Amino acid sequence: MVDEEQKRLKSSGGSSSQGPSYAELQKELKKTQDMLKAEQKKTADQAHTLAELERQVKTLDRKISLATDRKKTAIADLEKKNVEARGLEQRVKELMEQLDGEKASRSGEAIKHKDKLKTLQKSLEAFQAAFKEYQEAEPGRVSALKQQHIRSNEFSEKVCERMYTAFELAISATKDYLKSKGQLPDAATIPAEDYVALLAALGPPEADVACCAARSA
Repeated sequence: MVDEEQKRLKSSGGSSSQGPSYAELQKELKKTQDMLKAEQKKTADQAHTLAELERQVKTLDRKISLATDRKKTAIADLEKKNVEARGLEQRVKELMEQLDGEKASRSGEAIKHKDKLKTLQKSLEAFQAAFKEYQEAEPGRVSALKQQHIRSNEFSEKVCERMYTAFELAISATKDYLKSKGQLPDAATIPAEDYVALLAALGPPEADVACCAARSA
């Protein structure tokens, strides 16, 4: 459109008497072209701004959609939890009523158990007193038992047996020593009556010698 206007002005260039001169028209044309470029730039900037706004609007739409979905999900979860909470509340109420009933039914048993506990405590105190008395008398009782055991035949027999064993080991060791030195033949043995004589020579009581002699026989 601008090119056509330039051609028209050139074709009528000499007739200055009929309108503006060619230079004026050129100046006006340049001014118009500048204005057109400015408008075109504004239009491009506006298109870019419009595209950016559309992009932002789409982004906001997605965010709003996501937020709406989250809100719907949260509301659904909240409603579900409210239902569960009401169920739990009812369950707790039923359990509390059951607990109150059990407390009421067991109140009599609790009193019985309390009385029984008191009786057991008294029995325990009596047992502790008797046990303390027993402990205090224990040293004398143990001493008496020791004296009784020392004087018993069973204790004497055990002492006799241990003495006989010790003397027998000593005689046996002596015999082996004499054999090793050649002072006794290897086939030499000590008769039972000689054992009695040796034990008597070592000096045990007569009752113990008789006991050891009976064992060696």
